[in-house]
Amino acid sequence: MSPDVRIGYLVDHPEALPTLERLFESEWTTYYGTAGPGDAHRDLVAYSNRDQLPVGLVAFLGSEPCGVAALKADSISTHKHLTPWIGGGMVAPQFRRHGIGARLVSALEDVARNLGFTTVYSGTSTANSLLIREGWQLMEVVQYDGEAVSVYEKALSHPGGMTMSNHHIFAMKFAKVYPLYVQKAERKNRTKEEVDQIICWLTGYDQAGLEQQIEQENNFETFFAQAPEIHPNTSLIKGVVCGVRVEEIEDPLMQKVRYLDKLIDELAKGKAMEKILRQ
Repeated sequence: MSPDVRIGYLVDHPEALPTLERLFESEWTTYYGTAGPGDAHRDLVAYSNRDQLPVGLVAFLGSEPCGVAALKADSISTHKHLTPWIGGGMVAPQFRRHGIGARLVSALEDVARNLGFTTVYSGTSTANSLLIREGWQLMEVVQYDGEAVSVYEKALSHPGGMTMSNHHIFAMKFAKVYPLYVQKAERKNRTKEEVDQIICWLTGYDQAGLEQQIEQENNFETFFAQAPEIHPNTSLIKGVVCGVRVEEIEDPLMQKVRYLDKLIDELAKGKAMEKILRQ
């Protein structure tokens, strides 16, 4: 990730509002476009707080605003009993896949922690991989505004308390994350069969073995521990996942988890299967 990326409070950078308004209107046209019910300027101004919700943060690459996200009191109307929520996140298309979204999420976790919250929540249909990589726990998948939305939570560490660690990801049930892999692929016109082929290539499971792991609801640690054989060509899987270079990850289990995430990312990006499978 570029060292030029910096994060600041939106309230301190009113000069960024016009760029962010155009970003909202061009990327969320159904809601913020000319025919939509939303008002990008109004919402961004509402995020311009520091010590009370909602709190907006803006990311800059050099002097150019490249992303935004907010910590809000509520988000999904069916879950008003939960607070606060990280949402309203958007990174400009030309700056994606450089870890900027992860930086914004991490910074908002700090904001929530400093405001005294012990848990944060997020609902998404597109950022599942990012939240899972950042140690968030999937609570449930709900139908909201006509689409499947995954609801996540994350317990926040505080000074003198326990810190978040990789074991939270390892303890997640593979069966809960598997549908998210499929959804990510199918949104880009790829198939469940291709997702299964990738998983079986990486782990050595056959189709029956993969289905058994899903039925047993084993966690990631067990899923990889029972894998018949990790493919020897995993050493050829290289590249950055949300600002982290997979070939440099030291923890063997975390590296396997992120190998899988990287392969599914490649599938969703349109890469040919023979290249994904390092043939």
